[in-house]
Amino acid sequence: MAASFAADFYVAGKIPPYRVLTCEYHLTQPIDPKGRPSAGVRSGLIRVSLVGNDYATLTDWAIRPDLAYNGRIIFKDLTSQIMKVLTFEQCYCVSYREIFTPHHGIDSAYTFDLGLTAAKMELNGMLHDNQWLDWRRDAI
Repeated sequence: MAASFAADFYVAGKIPPYRVLTCEYHLTQPIDPKGRPSAGVRSGLIRVSLVGNDYATLTDWAIRPDLAYNGRIIFKDLTSQIMKVLTFEQCYCVSYREIFTPHHGIDSAYTFDLGLTAAKMELNGMLHDNQWLDWRRDAI
């Protein structure tokens, strides 16, 4: 049975985009002992598994600690109608795993699992800014 949604991962001007196998992201807010919000909202890692065969862009992103990209994930329904768009700015790849599984009859034997952290994240037009300081400037 076909999935009811599909998603494409756009980063670094890569055309065509990577096809998304799985995607997970979250926002959290600390609470006090009584369960009340006690600090601002923070976004966690964006975890994404991708199918593709262009590993150079993703590997370079993972290896270079100062390389940040902007990008987006577009979620579509079976009729290719856009259901949701997750946009990220000043995003670093902080976790990278490449998996090779040789199979017949699939588009690509390579999958990539990425952990991404972004200064800003926008979901369907609602912006969340993590209000990062410039860590490169502060490290000097």
